[in-house]
This record gives sequence, C-alpha cells and structure tokens, in this order.
Amino acid sequence: MSGFERRGRWNIPKRLTTFALFGGGVVDMRYADFTSPDVEIRSYSICGGQTILVPPEVNVDVHGVGVMGAFQQKVAGQGTPGAPCVHVRGFSLWGRVNVKRKKRKHRTDTPQPDRDE
Repeated sequence: MSGFERRGRWNIPKRLTTFALFGGGVVDMRYADFTSPDVEIRSYSICGGQTILVPPEVNVDVHGVGVMGAFQQKVAGQGTPGAPCVHVRGFSLWGRVNVKRKKRKHRTDTPQPDRDE
C-alpha cells in the first residue's frame, strides 16, 4: 500500500528484484551506471503497478505473465548493438508491469543570467 522509486545516478546490479503489492513503483535506468552488460530484473506486481524506464540505446528482452492484469511484452524501438541488455521477467496479478524507452532530459548545469526587462 505504498510505492518505491529508484531514480537518478545509481549502480544497476546484475540482478534486481522488484515487488509491488497494492502500490506502485518506478525503476528509472536513464541516468544509472550499468555494472554488467546483462542485467536481469525480476518484477512482481499484485494489485499494483510498476514502470521500468530504459534509455534508448539499451537492448530489452521482456517475458512475463499477466493474470487479469498486464505484463507488457514488447518495447518500442531497438537498442544499439553492443549496449547493455536488460532482461525483464516476472508476473502480474490484477496489476501491471510496463517497460518503456525514454530519452534522457537535457540538463543545464550552468546558471542562466538574470534578465532585466
């Protein structure tokens, strides 16, 4: 009955398990560092939802089962040859697991001068 988020700069382990029970979760890999060329994510949702965000260059392989819910099987777009591969496996009961490609946001690290008008 709560949620989880993993965002920003973090090290993605070779194996990761996520679980949502009457809640939601987000695993955002866009700014993370891959510690292995192959990453396995075991994702389980019961009456909850999860979203896994991957950057455009990462290869994705998804196999899961949705019972009275959804476990997304296809991810739009192709990864780059030689880029890390994320294998998503799992189960969803009255819930959902979505895997999406999403571009990184451009950040401006230099402060902008104030403009008097």
